[in-house]
Amino acid sequence: MGNVKVTVGSRVGLLKQKVIDILSVNLLPAEIFLLWGGIKHIKNKRLVCFKNHLNDIPEIIKNPEYVGTNPKYPDSVEFLKEIRGINILVAVTQNSQKILQISTMYDVTPSKLANMLSYNRIKKL
Repeated sequence: MGNVKVTVGSRVGLLKQKVIDILSVNLLPAEIFLLWGGIKHIKNKRLVCFKNHLNDIPEIIKNPEYVGTNPKYPDSVEFLKEIRGINILVAVTQNSQKILQISTMYDVTPSKLANMLSYNRIKKL
């Protein structure tokens, strides 16, 4: 984990049909990219997460423990995985060019994780 160097424009994963089916989102299987807007947002709003977990994004997407979608963004996908004792959520949205991109990432406390599970916002894989 974390041994991949992630930079602007990096292909960081693949949205698989299995995840689409589990979440019933209106997306197609496709590569996921980390574009400048996502990096800027994470760096400005989630600096600690940016510094500690940016290079973990490919592992989180490839082998999530949970997947979900944000009720505010019904055709989004959230990948969640515990990395070095911290639950990290990576959110993916589709931009106007239909490219799947990382929109944000942040740490999720154990109580927030339990809440997300109880409200069926995320599903265990």
